[in-house]
Amino acid sequence: MPSPKSGKTVAPTKPKAPTAPTPAGKGSAGAVSAPPPKGKAPPKGKGMGVTPPGKFAPKKPLPNPPQPTTPPPQKKSDKPCGIGELVVKDKQGRVPGPGKILQVVPEPDKKDKVTENWLSLVEITKSGGGTETLSVEVKSKEAGRKQACILRHSAVDEGDWKDGARHSFTLKHPENKDKFPSWASGERYYVYGRGCDEATDRVLVEVFPSQNYKVKLDINEFVKLFKSMSEGCGGVLKYFLPASGSMTDEERTSAKEDADYDEGRASKTEKFKGVMEVSWGWQEEPKEWRVFFLEQVSAGLDPLFSVGWKPKISFAKMAYSACGIPPPAADLLAEHLFDVYLQFELGFEVKVVGTGKYKQYTYGDNAVTGSIEVTGTGKFGIVIGAKLGSTWVVAVIVEGAARSEIGIGGELEFSKDGITLAPKVEIAPVVLSVTFKVKAFTREAYKKQKAWEVGGPWRIYPPEDAEPYKIYPRPEKKPATSSP
Repeated sequence: MPSPKSGKTVAPTKPKAPTAPTPAGKGSAGAVSAPPPKGKAPPKGKGMGVTPPGKFAPKKPLPNPPQPTTPPPQKKSDKPCGIGELVVKDKQGRVPGPGKILQVVPEPDKKDKVTENWLSLVEITKSGGGTETLSVEVKSKEAGRKQACILRHSAVDEGDWKDGARHSFTLKHPENKDKFPSWASGERYYVYGRGCDEATDRVLVEVFPSQNYKVKLDINEFVKLFKSMSEGCGGVLKYFLPASGSMTDEERTSAKEDADYDEGRASKTEKFKGVMEVSWGWQEEPKEWRVFFLEQVSAGLDPLFSVGWKPKISFAKMAYSACGIPPPAADLLAEHLFDVYLQFELGFEVKVVGTGKYKQYTYGDNAVTGSIEVTGTGKFGIVIGAKLGSTWVVAVIVEGAARSEIGIGGELEFSKDGITLAPKVEIAPVVLSVTFKVKAFTREAYKKQKAWEVGGPWRIYPPEDAEPYKIYPRPEKKPATSSP
């Protein structure tokens, strides 16, 4: 077991053979299991991490599903220097709920495009990986020995204890390759603490898979493809290879506008782009101890309106001009032969999206909600790149970039409890990226990108713990009290 003070990852290990529950005492503790939430008995046949049979019933039974039972009582300390409280928090400050259980989902640190613009219509993105950090504090009324430990099994040995009142433990994401892990059970970690005597306290932490999938469909492209198919084979060929033979005047104009925008010679405006997204994966309930499996469908105009500008400084043009090449020829060489450049990205867009969500909790509870979100986003970035060739024929481009954005908007949510409004002003993390791409006949033929998020997101308004505004039903006003 690594030192908790170092914050090193706790690698999953094989649990020890199960033993009969014994009262907590010197060198051991009773088996820990999950009681039902909020004092309710769980529905028959529904255990921790188990969804009730129905639409998404598995083809085969789950291996050893955990059963919610009453945990054995913990021995309380009768000494002032004994343990008074074991405080466990995750990265977001969430704390255990009833039965001293905390369920967590590591924040993904990897994002990969499984399919990149498949047929220019569908984009599939998978995120996953990551770790979860727990902060642990052992409290007592008086000074004295304080120790804690974290285990993959429920029996504590004397050598497992780590000295100190405060500890930090890093837990790895569970290894799960299922593309729809709604039936996954959380990996269990047991956090123990004690004071000057042998009385202990413990918290059960369950870590759920972090992979999330998102499928994005471009409705506008579907419409274009449908029109092309109605024109026969020639129309389909023009859709996938617009520069292969006969571009219409409209297509030539659009291609030139895109080239002028990429080169920083003109701004670009876009209106009414319809999109549809389907996503799923485990999520944390922000202000509770529980997690849920989210199935989400959204559709809307993304963007409703957008405008962008990419002012560009070409170092190659400066070099060509310094060599005595006339400016028009220097422009042609930079655009069609070789260029090294610095480019700024500025933009603003407004989007309107409607969303339906289905949340399945680990005890069989579920919730269905709908929402309408309106967001205005300001985008800014800086790019350093090099290009060899012409985008009108074949060009190879390598770029390094730093980008971020600030969003101002609000979400109107509908549920069985009423209607709420949640405004938000937030700055997104800074995204650093390195990109290699090949363009042929003004279209992107190949692209490979590696990106890293740095810092953020930074919430400006309202605070993270702020409650949404209740629109309906209106909160009851307390009657004014008159002083005697």
